[in-house]
Amino acid sequence: MQVWVDYDREKTEIDVTMAPLDMSTKPRRPTVSTRYNLSAVLKDVAYIGFSSSAGKINTRHYVLGWSFATNGPAPAINVTMLPDLLRHQTHGHRSWVLEIVLPVATAVVLLSLGAIAFILVRRHFRYAEVQDDCEHGPGSHGPGRSQEGLRGRRHDDAGGRGRHGAA
Repeated sequence: MQVWVDYDREKTEIDVTMAPLDMSTKPRRPTVSTRYNLSAVLKDVAYIGFSSSAGKINTRHYVLGWSFATNGPAPAINVTMLPDLLRHQTHGHRSWVLEIVLPVATAVVLLSLGAIAFILVRRHFRYAEVQDDCEHGPGSHGPGRSQEGLRGRRHDDAGGRGRHGAA
């Protein structure tokens, strides 16, 4: 991409013209044009640069050539003399690991931990019931059954009549 920034001091007009890099001549109509007096902003010494953005997309922008003039148009830039465009080198193995292997491994670990926790909790409740029966033993019974067997007996009576006959 080529960009021309022209400022006309008499008209106080700034023109920004953009064109593809392979276009040899500057387009006649500017891409953006505005009127602003830069004399009030730019003093004796000024530092000029470019800024660009592409939104949320991860991109890189390079200024490969620069031409400047104070009186009249800036000299044309010879495109063939510009340095080669730097290519972004990706870390093939690292990006593959970060994008595919890491999420899959994380999911497998989390699912495994969840399955182990589920099995342990289930086993705990299953053996808790079995252990409860073993603690009381086969001959134990609650107070309700004891009272049921003594029904019809007085305290001072050695014998008496119980549920299943005389004792």
